[in-house]
This record gives sequence, structure tokens and C-alpha cells, in this order.
Amino acid sequence: MSTNDKKKSKLSLILKISVVIIILIIGIVVVMFMNLNSIIKKTVESIGPDITKTDVKLDRSIISVFSGKGELHGILIGNPEGYNSSHAIKIEKIAIELEPASLKSDKIHIKTIVIDS
Repeated sequence: MSTNDKKKSKLSLILKISVVIIILIIGIVVVMFMNLNSIIKKTVESIGPDITKTDVKLDRSIISVFSGKGELHGILIGNPEGYNSSHAIKIEKIAIELEPASLKSDKIHIKTIVIDS
């Protein structure tokens, strides 16, 4: 095998590996976007109790990355021990709309925030 053939073989292998890596990254991104709402729900319900030291529940989230709109539905934050009511905060819906391009800047431009309780 000549030196040129070895170089071509190495370049071909590098190209194949690069294509596989790119396909894997695209696949991961697609899966994340498809499951974004369930990922947010699980994250809120797992990190929320660590922060508040109470139960935290979220019925569902609706996030549109490209439009900059998002909603959280059915937020329930429990009361700490010693309080009589079952929850400290109950919110039916939080909706936010922001300028997606502003996420790349130092200041995020929020168009609207609506909280329904």
C-alpha cells in the first residue's frame, strides 16, 4: 500500500467517524426536543423539593423553543411541616413569551409573563 493510499484510508476513516458523530449529535438533539416537556416536568419535580424542602408538583409544561413561548400548568408547592394547609402555592398556569434571539445577548427580552392562580 502506497503512502497516498494510506493517507486516503486515514482521511476516509476520519470522515466516516465524523459523520457518525454528527448523526449521533443530531439524534440526541432531536430526542431532547421531542421530550423537552417531560424533561422539564421531571426536573421541576426532582430539583424543586431540594430547593424548597417541600413537595413540588407540575402537571405539564408546553415549551416552544423556536417561538420563545412556554407554559407551566398545575404548579403545586407544598407547605413545610408545621403549617395547616396542604400547599403554600398553587398556580394554574404560568405563561412566558420572550424574544428567542435575545437569549444570545447579555439581556433577555421578555415580552409577557402571565400568572393565573
